[in-house]
Amino acid sequence: MAGPVKEKNGLITLLWRLALIIALVKLVSVQFILLSGAFFCYLIYALSKIQHRRITEHNEPRRFKFLDESMWQEQCSDLCIDQEDISSSMFPDSFLVSESLQELVNLIVDQFVSSWFCKVSDDTLFTDSVQLELRHVILNLKTRLARLDVPSFLVFSILPLISRHYADFVAIQQKHGSSYSIESKLRVASVFPAERIHRGVSMSLPGPRVKEKNYFRSTVSKFLPLLLSEKENNNKVILSLLREILSCTVLTNVFEMVSEGDFFNQMIVKLIGDNLQHRDQVKKLRAALEQHTMQMD
Repeated sequence: MAGPVKEKNGLITLLWRLALIIALVKLVSVQFILLSGAFFCYLIYALSKIQHRRITEHNEPRRFKFLDESMWQEQCSDLCIDQEDISSSMFPDSFLVSESLQELVNLIVDQFVSSWFCKVSDDTLFTDSVQLELRHVILNLKTRLARLDVPSFLVFSILPLISRHYADFVAIQQKHGSSYSIESKLRVASVFPAERIHRGVSMSLPGPRVKEKNYFRSTVSKFLPLLLSEKENNNKVILSLLREILSCTVLTNVFEMVSEGDFFNQMIVKLIGDNLQHRDQVKKLRAALEQHTMQMD
């Protein structure tokens, strides 16, 4: 009997031990599960908070840098133009030259800027800025021309070029015949060697002048950075706007006017007519003085 009882007691003890081990394992598993669940919940909360912050920052409207209070005063001061800078004399040594250039600047602004900008805004800030920049361009041009020997440039570079071109044109015109029609002028121009034809000249009938405008654009793009102020050189919008105004509006109209033969005829007639009128006035004045002298005698 003792043997079966011992075996039974040993079996019970083993079962209790197994039950205790299982209970401990379950207890550890429950704690692990709880800790793991708490960690994952915290991780999900942190990730959702970060995602929410990113969405909020993305949805908020971005502010311009110049709207910051630290930069607003600086931007406002840059926009203010001192009227004394506009009205000051460009050439203090020559009042007549300064007045003539100021009148030219005013005409350019009125004809080519104010004529269309007045439909956009009534504020004069933009036109004043353009006028101030034109004055800066004139002063830069004066500084560069002062370093150039203008008489030598005209005599040794420009005059030979004009003389050769005119001599060749007259020779070809006498050989092939020409009239004042556009077709005849194009026929004479087509006889010139290809290397003698300027790349800005269009050999087609008058039209949009695309080739000429493209040449003006490339030329203006080269000399604008040399004349503009440093502030405007860094502004691509201003460079593009000035390039289009100068090439497509100013230079195109100027060269079209100068290329007309009647333009020089009218200039010569005007100069001669003014001189003849002045001569007649001088003759009348002399006659009146002589008559007055005779009456006094």
